[in-house]
Amino acid sequence: MLGNKCVPLCTQGCINAQCTAPNVCICLPGFHADSQYGRNNTCVSECPDGCPNKMCKGPNKCECLPGFDKGIDGRCGAKCEPPCLNADCTAPNICTCRVGYAKVNAPNICVAACPGGGARMEYALDRTSASVKPDTRRINLYQPGTNVFRFN
Repeated sequence: MLGNKCVPLCTQGCINAQCTAPNVCICLPGFHADSQYGRNNTCVSECPDGCPNKMCKGPNKCECLPGFDKGIDGRCGAKCEPPCLNADCTAPNICTCRVGYAKVNAPNICVAACPGGGARMEYALDRTSASVKPDTRRINLYQPGTNVFRFN
């Protein structure tokens, strides 16, 4: 009783909800019952649009999962460190080479594949300016059918 008014009692309390009758919790706007854990007194955040690669942290508030960064479009995309070269970051720290490129023994770098073999100029990645510059000191030979490069 509060003053001269009776107030319902929820013995386990209500999380993100209001106690409306004895041991009955009604979720606040932006929350829904947490049926995953079978708790009748707990309500969790709603994100009706879903949160791809994110966690719902509050009503309509999503945060990127570890290994993902929010892009300018507001979506969470995979993050690769160091950044991918001639490849797409398809999962956290996983670079998938673009068509016509093959992986080399360097983190997150793909180089042009020469299907018939032959010389290919090596490119040096300048990570400070995120640019690619020809490295005239090295020429690489591609061994057809192997995705193996020989460095000279």
